[in-house]
Amino acid sequence: MTARAVTSLTNPTVKAVRALHLRKERDETGRFVAEGLKAVTEGLETGHAPRILLHGAEAGASLTGIKASVEKGLKARPLEETVRDTLAWHETRPADKKAPLRSGFSPEQEAQILADWRAKNS
Repeated sequence: MTARAVTSLTNPTVKAVRALHLRKERDETGRFVAEGLKAVTEGLETGHAPRILLHGAEAGASLTGIKASVEKGLKARPLEETVRDTLAWHETRPADKKAPLRSGFSPEQEAQILADWRAKNS
């Protein structure tokens, strides 16, 4: 994974990601935005790798309720390191537990995932 700093909202990558908030763009590209390390991890577990990973300098710093864990030794790691290690872990999984990584869901898969999520969170 190659890291590079993005310093402008007019950056083409930032524009493309922001456009994915529009259903029309998601339908046309077959892409969507998933936010958070949990979403990335769950995607990997189902055989989907992110096409692009954006994070701020303080990624993970907004976690709440971790004071006790920090006091017991929890250490924050750079997001790039965490994703690299997660991908490395994924490669060690038995073949029956992992599918070849692919990026993105079909529109039908995305609709089902969103419907399941809405049902779970409503």
